[in-house]
Order: sequence, then structure tokens, then C-alpha cells
Amino acid sequence: MAGSHLSRDGRSGADASVNATPIGGRGRGPALPPVLDARSSAILRELVEQYMETGEPVGSRTLSRRLPMALSPATIRNVMADLTEAGLLFAPHTSAGRLPTDQGLRLFVDGLLNFGDLADEDREAITAALAANGRSLEDTLAEAGSLLSGLSSGAGLVLAPKSEGPVKHIDFVPLGPGRALVVLVSADGHVENRVIETPAGLPPSALQQASNYLNARLSGRALSELRAIVAADIAADR
Repeated sequence: MAGSHLSRDGRSGADASVNATPIGGRGRGPALPPVLDARSSAILRELVEQYMETGEPVGSRTLSRRLPMALSPATIRNVMADLTEAGLLFAPHTSAGRLPTDQGLRLFVDGLLNFGDLADEDREAITAALAANGRSLEDTLAEAGSLLSGLSSGAGLVLAPKSEGPVKHIDFVPLGPGRALVVLVSADGHVENRVIETPAGLPPSALQQASNYLNARLSGRALSELRAIVAADIAADR
């Protein structure tokens, strides 16, 4: 694509930059792999952060208002088209905005989690964001129980939402061996995300199957109801 801001092989491309801003890293730590230039990196980062806040597709005008750099909606649309072609974004058929793909979320998480040693205040802020209100991360995850025990070769994925309202969508994004990011979108638009542990050797395809399975059964149910449905399905399959 002419004027592309992406380097498909990580080496070529006039606009590709080895020193791209780490997505989610706000300019700290090591650069992302040389796939995105700084402008594309910033647009993807802001789009994912907006998605995390709302759970809804993100448009170019919204990004134009949020980005720290002055870019027109038309310029942003061109970059979003490149990111879509690269498999980092997709366009829901009901919306003119874009959503991140699993690959786009993974790139965001890689940039967020790999920016080196954290200052104490940053570590505390991340722990607070992952934990439920007024509780430690360890207590939150320990209390939450197995959501998918016995599913996907015995995977036990743990969720601890801040509210028990109806759930709209769940995504599982593999982060590497034994870790995954869970993105939980409630019916009122509230978005929670946290890192969970997964069984050793669990393939990314199993996380995708789990996501598909859960989303097919959500239908506006609370997570506590979903746990009961999962348990009933597991019992019926035995």
C-alpha cells in the first residue's frame, strides 16, 4: 500500500522505525520490534486504550481529539487502514470505527509489560488496576474460583470482576507461556482487564475456543451465572 507506515518484514519500508514508541509504555523502556513507526504506534496505543475504556469501536475523530500529536481524521484513517491490513485492527460490519484484533492487543500488551524495571509507584498503580477495589491482587484471584475448569484440556482461568452486572464480551489474549490477558466488557460499557495464569502448554487456539464458547453463552448474563452454566456444561459432557 502506497505511503504505508508499516514494515511488513521488520526491515524494509521507508517509514518504518526501529525506535518506535512502545505501545502503552508512554515513551519509556525498550522499543517495540521494528514493525510500526512512531505515528502508527501512537495511534494503535490510543485506540486500544480507548477500547479498554469503552469496549466500543473507535473512530478517527475520537483518536484525533485524544492523540498528543496534531493529526487530521483523514490522516488517522489512512494509518488505521494500514493497521487493518497488517492484521492489528478490524472493522465491525455495524460500525465505521475499528477494534483491535488479538494480534493488536498482544502488541499493546508486549509494549506495556516489557518496559523494564518499574518504579514503586508504577508497580503499585498496576497492582491496584488489576485488583478489585480495596483488595489485593492475590486475594482477588484466589477468591474467584475456576471459570473454565475442565475445559480446554483442564484449563482453569480465573476472573474476579469488580461488579456482577451483565457481561457483554470476554477476550483472552495469550501473552506467552503460562500467561494471558483477560478483557471483560460489561453490558454498561465498563471494561476490566487483568493478567491471569494458564496451564503450561496451553495453546493460543484453546484460549480462542474458550472465548468463543463463553461469548456464545453470555446473552447479558452475570459472570456468576456464567460460572454455573460452565459447570453444567462440563457435568453434561462427562
